[in-house]
Amino acid sequence: MFAELNIAKAIVGLLFSGALTWSAFLWTFHWGKDKTHPERPTGIPAWSIGWANFGLFICTLIISVFFTQFFAIKLVSYFNEPVAEETSAEKANLIEEAVNSDHSDSSELSENSEPPSLTPWFAVFSVLTLQIPMILTFYGLRKFYPEDFGGTLNRNPVSIRKVFSKTTPYFIRYLPVIWLISGAWVGLLTGLQKIGILDEFPPQELITVLSNNENPVAIILLAVFAVILAPFVEEIIFRGAIYRFFKGHTSVFAAQIISGAFFAVVHFNLMSFLPLLTIGVLLAQLYEKEGNILLPMLFHAYWNGFSLLTLFLINQSEFFNI
Repeated sequence: MFAELNIAKAIVGLLFSGALTWSAFLWTFHWGKDKTHPERPTGIPAWSIGWANFGLFICTLIISVFFTQFFAIKLVSYFNEPVAEETSAEKANLIEEAVNSDHSDSSELSENSEPPSLTPWFAVFSVLTLQIPMILTFYGLRKFYPEDFGGTLNRNPVSIRKVFSKTTPYFIRYLPVIWLISGAWVGLLTGLQKIGILDEFPPQELITVLSNNENPVAIILLAVFAVILAPFVEEIIFRGAIYRFFKGHTSVFAAQIISGAFFAVVHFNLMSFLPLLTIGVLLAQLYEKEGNILLPMLFHAYWNGFSLLTLFLINQSEFFNI
């Protein structure tokens, strides 16, 4: 067991040191390139819809996700109803016990009672009922109302080889930058907690689920969704729609910040807000520079995959407990 833990720790160390070394090399090469003929950004056409249609788009996204999750939960609850209910006598006994119980005991129970934690299969269910209605809403509006919600996502067709050759060095170059910003942000939040400005906040629930390794099949499905489904859906929504819309109403950099803020906020976790905002800006810049949505999709997949791999190795090695 001890040898296994050491191997996992060594792999984590090699991943981080290798990423830092490769990033330094790529930055050196990037700065040393001949700037006499710099590459001109391809540019992405703005999404030429008005504020009313954009508001309708956002509202439709929210409503479709809400009703999908609502009816899906109702359906799951219907099929999971218990076969037999408690008899009236059992219920009466439970009520009598509750009434006669000591007040301090009931207070202790109410204080210690917590809402049920997110389970792996419920996480799978939540991801599907979030991502699927979002992408169906986007393409449904484009199909049935092309005059109002149409428009091209890409300016340039690219080969798969070019997608990898452009995205991979871009991801490696900026990976330590994301780590640095993430560390500074966590340090700031920790400092604010210590002086009492912020309350202690829990980690993202999905990260906790992935850390527990309770159900391998569900965890594998979540990993597949994180590397394939989420980058596909979220890049189309946040870069292909939201970024392109704001590009038509603000400057390019402001649009990148705004779309990155949307991207960070929907993850509902303060600790990850600034790192995700940074990633959102980098994804929009890559999209703007290369002119094809496939490149930020691959960057997004790289980030999720690298994060999951690191989390898995840290859990295996108990990195912070040895």
